Amino acid sequence: MSKSVVNQRLIYKIHSTKFRVKDWNLNIDFNEARENEEIVSLGDSIVLRMIRRINKNNISEKEITKTKKKIKSLLKKKNKQQEVKEWKQKLIDQTLETDYLQIVFDTIADWNRANNGEPVVFNGKEYVRLIGTNNGIKANTVVFVNKEIYENLETRLNNGRDKKVKYVPAKFEAYKALACSCSTPVTQPNKILVIQDGVVNIKDDVLRLSDNGKGGFDLKEVDNYEIERNFTDGCGMISPKLAEQWAIDLGVYTLDDEGNKQALYIPTGFNIRNFSTKGMVFAFPYVEYGDEIGEYLVEDCWGDMVDIREVDLILTTNMVKLWASFKSCDEFMKKCKRNWFEFCVAKILPMELEPVRNMNYQFLQSYDFTDEDIQELIKPTVDNIRGAIGLQEGNDIDYGKMLLFLKGNKITEQDFIKEESDYVKALMVNKEMMKDPFIKQRVHKMIKKKINDSKKGVIQVNGNYSIISGDLYALCQFMFKKEVTGCLKAGEFYARTWLDKGVNKIVSYRAPMTIHNNIVKMNLVENEITKKYFRYMTTCTVLNAWDTTVDALNGADFDRFCRLI
Repeated sequence: MSKSVVNQRLIYKIHSTKFRVKDWNLNIDFNEARENEEIVSLGDSIVLRMIRRINKNNISEKEITKTKKKIKSLLKKKNKQQEVKEWKQKLIDQTLETDYLQIVFDTIADWNRANNGEPVVFNGKEYVRLIGTNNGIKANTVVFVNKEIYENLETRLNNGRDKKVKYVPAKFEAYKALACSCSTPVTQPNKILVIQDGVVNIKDDVLRLSDNGKGGFDLKEVDNYEIERNFTDGCGMISPKLAEQWAIDLGVYTLDDEGNKQALYIPTGFNIRNFSTKGMVFAFPYVEYGDEIGEYLVEDCWGDMVDIREVDLILTTNMVKLWASFKSCDEFMKKCKRNWFEFCVAKILPMELEPVRNMNYQFLQSYDFTDEDIQELIKPTVDNIRGAIGLQEGNDIDYGKMLLFLKGNKITEQDFIKEESDYVKALMVNKEMMKDPFIKQRVHKMIKKKINDSKKGVIQVNGNYSIISGDLYALCQFMFKKEVTGCLKAGEFYARTWLDKGVNKIVSYRAPMTIHNNIVKMNLVENEITKKYFRYMTTCTVLNAWDTTVDALNGADFDRFCRLI
């Protein structure tokens, strides 16, 4: 699902023990750090782009890509070692971010020392704490930056917000850290609309888990339990036109006869980033809904009226986390531009979902299988193993199953072009290579691992990982202050991938699974409204607004949540 047209950057990642031993004044050159595995690759982000602009570093992505291609071409030639070395050094110079440092804290005492106001010096520069990202904190890793750029960078990361509006510190740190996540800049929308989250009140039969005050918990069945349901928690809408342009921006295009870029498809959705902003936006014809009801003006979360015909993106307040720190959408966007924030894409949904995925023991352990059930369940996995090593009828090796084993479903034309030359590529070029002893040995080694994994529940099933969306038709009704009915009733769901296969019942799993109730049966439906308004939503699963499915899926939301179906 990921798609990036920006190059990764190199940064230093050093353990605090090394600083402590050198009295927090550490010097280490690049080659030594690389040998010690203290140089890591990092996806480009808003923060890294800001640092380069502050430092007036104008090296473009094209220049870096050109350097990589040059190295690749030189490696294919003889007696070019010195040139390769020089070009590799040039690539390091182009991609190494020396003002951005990650420190892995080995002790609490090290953490206290690094934050007590005394200098932390690395390669002659003093560094100060900038931020702790969600994943970084889990690994005791914190981002430090060159003190010389800290004030400028910190000011921009706050984006001129009203600091009188208070937030829980841990949440604010997480919102701020969004600027550190990997993202790709795209064409900016002409205008955006930020609305209140879509909310309805529902009643459903639930299992209610509560603290009993004695160190344990109580679990009770409650009928007609009243719930305020945010049915679009983390998702919004993008115009199909902008979605098409973003596909081109992200390299998902072909050239027509005149050399113009044409999107290969209109993506179902994108995971986005901006200042304190994250979530999924799905391609949805919201202007057509306005045409249908003869209205176009919508009140945004600041109380201003906005014409949706002028809007490219519709976001909710749950997506723009710090919206209340600004007086209007106009102020928010102007300050984003002033402080070098922009809409970026972290992920793009694919044209098609994979037809086969692996299960795991968590998803299977809730079932009471008979011996016949088990045989049926493992049959596809067993057949693939037998075909790949020639244990099927006739003892012939199945060429297709051998390739499937080696590369899974990554055997498209584009995958072949990008693939480095190796034994698998040789097999793809020449079918006779499957008789080669070396290839047979490699396949048998993989088979042995596959058999061991299969014993633990890693078996092939017809399924895919799918992003979920709320009912955006219901969101349109909500933002125009109409009666919210949605196009899906309680217990109904929409998944184009499965409907096209004639499937109308699926099972959904949430990882990590904590209880068998996390398994949800879904009845897929299609009606005139879904045909019209969900026509771009081909590779996601749409949940209704009227039941407790998100609760059953361990409190799922729609900002980037995947589940196996």
